[in-house]
Amino acid sequence: MYLKSQLFEAIGLGDKEKEAHLYETMRCISSFNDLDCQRLLRSLRKDYMRRAVYITYLTKSKQNILFSLNLVEKQLQKTELHQKLSTHHLASVVTRLFLESKENEKIVTKFVQNFKHLEALDEKFQLFKNCFQSLINELDNTLEGCPDSMFDLSHLYMERMLMSKVYTYAMFPNGDVDHFRDQKASECFKELAKSITPAHPLIGVNEIYHQECPWIAAQVELRRLNIYKTPQDKLSCIKKCLDTIQNLLGIARSPVSADDIHQTWGKAMAAMP
Repeated sequence: MYLKSQLFEAIGLGDKEKEAHLYETMRCISSFNDLDCQRLLRSLRKDYMRRAVYITYLTKSKQNILFSLNLVEKQLQKTELHQKLSTHHLASVVTRLFLESKENEKIVTKFVQNFKHLEALDEKFQLFKNCFQSLINELDNTLEGCPDSMFDLSHLYMERMLMSKVYTYAMFPNGDVDHFRDQKASECFKELAKSITPAHPLIGVNEIYHQECPWIAAQVELRRLNIYKTPQDKLSCIKKCLDTIQNLLGIARSPVSADDIHQTWGKAMAAMP
C-alpha cells in the first residue's frame, strides 16, 4: 500500500524518474512471498542501522562546513570593512595635508574671515560654493591617476573640513543668543519627556508598539546629530534614526506604515534625555 501511494503521488506530480523506479520496485517485490518480504524488511532495517552512524557523521560534517563558511563570510565582511575604513582614512589624510599647505591655508583663512562678516544666507552659500569648487579643482589635479572612489571621498572630506571651519558661524550667526535659544529648546524637550507617554493623544503611537518604548537605539542614533557638520551627514544621521525606528517597530508588527514611523519619531525625540 505504501509503494502504491508513493506511485500515485509520483504520477500526480509528473515525476517520471520516481515513477519508473517505483514500478520496477513493485515488479521485483511481486515475486516475493510473505516470508521473503519479512526477510527483506529485516535486512533493510539492519542496513539502515549500520548506516545510521555514517548518517550522523555526515550531518555533523555538514554542520561543521556550514559553521566554517559562516566564519569565512564574517572574515570577508571584516576585511571589506577594514579596506573601506583604510580608504576613507587615506582620503581624509590627503585632503587634510592638501589644506594645510601654506597657499591653501591662506585661502581657507581668508574664506573664514569673509564668511564671518556676511549676513545673508545666499551670500554665505555662494562664498562657500566658490571656495569649495576652487579647492576641489586644484585637489583633482593633485589626485590625477587615482581611482574615481578616491576623488569622491576627497570631495566629501573637503566639504566636511571646510564646513567645520565655519560651522559655528553658519549655525549660530548670533552667537550666544542662538546658543541660549537651543539650550531653552532642549530644556523644553526634557520637560516634555517627563509628562508625555506613548499613549498621549497628540502623539498617537499605536498601542502595539508601546512594548519597545522609549526606542533607545533610535535615540542613540539621534544623539549623534550634533557630531555631523555637513547637511548631507545630518540627513544621513536622521535616516539612520528612522531606519532604526522601522526595525524596532518591525519587531511588533510588519510591515510598518509611514504614519507609525512619524508618530514614533516624535515620541523618541520627546523622550530623549
